[in-house]
Amino acid sequence: MTINVGVYEARTDFSRLIALVESGEEDVVVTRHGKPVAHIVAPQAHLQTPQEMLDEDARKEQRWLRWQAGRAVMRDAFGDPDPSPEEVLSWIHESREDL
Repeated sequence: MTINVGVYEARTDFSRLIALVESGEEDVVVTRHGKPVAHIVAPQAHLQTPQEMLDEDARKEQRWLRWQAGRAVMRDAFGDPDPSPEEVLSWIHESREDL
């Protein structure tokens, strides 16, 4: 749930508002003359530390390397997996001739 508070109230009750946000009970929108100027929300679980980001990058790099290795194996076994547009068109024309 979201509550709206004016700048003055936010300044005077900042600790209480932070406690509400921290507990997950509320998000707080700070307004000035009725217009939103700030939104106070709890950090999301998906936010990562720098080390977590580095670890994820390393995992992505390993996945990429495995994918490339698998692609090379498939290319060696079955030929180029990515046919050119001309090859695709020729296959379409060949299949239509069979009809």
